[in-house]
Amino acid sequence: MTRDSHQAVSATPSLRQWLTALLIAALLSGSSFAATVAQKKQIARTQFETAERMREALNGRPEKQRKESDYKQVIEAYRKVYYTAPSSNKADAAVVALAELLAEKGRAFKNEATLTDAIGQYEFLRKEYPGSKYRVQALFTMAQIYKDDLNDTAKAKETFQEYLKHYPNSQLAPDARAALKEFEQPAEAAKSPGPEKAKAAAKSARKEEPKTEPAPEKAQPVSDAKTEIRSAEVKEVKQPADE
Repeated sequence: MTRDSHQAVSATPSLRQWLTALLIAALLSGSSFAATVAQKKQIARTQFETAERMREALNGRPEKQRKESDYKQVIEAYRKVYYTAPSSNKADAAVVALAELLAEKGRAFKNEATLTDAIGQYEFLRKEYPGSKYRVQALFTMAQIYKDDLNDTAKAKETFQEYLKHYPNSQLAPDARAALKEFEQPAEAAKSPGPEKAKAAAKSARKEEPKTEPAPEKAQPVSDAKTEIRSAEVKEVKQPADE
């Protein structure tokens, strides 16, 4: 065996050792990663419990005493849940709670931008957590916010129609149909005048009718008038004198 071949053989075990070390490192890294994910999920669950207590304390305070900063603290507490562990079993519930708080805050402080943010959170839930049990209610709530809070009839109709398209037999389907029917009623009312308008139109028509004056009485002939006077004089003469 030559000197060069002997060196190559002696180098082979070193290569194997290096590959073995690399494999062990990979395995250790994988187990470490798995442990990190599990830890993050546990942290997320603990954070969710903290956020729930904060929300309970906020709800226990009179609405007039609540500040925007109070809502912000609770909102951020829920946001940390799915930021920490997006795959946590509490992540979708945290998104829903955050959306509800944004809607509540928007109504309390009459802030349309915050209400729009609430809709954005519901959309985020439906996109990122399509298997969530909250996805059906989320779409319906979006339509309600468009209708009752933002007065956006077009978006409300579109969202209610989308809801019925995806969930025609759901528990909230009758409410969605009733809401769409409400949108149709004003259009029908505009086509047919209401009772008040009908009364006003009739009154206006009466005002426009030409007034008819009574026919003037016919003048009595002069000869007839003279005859009546003479008859009266004769009656006076025939009356007997007082005894």
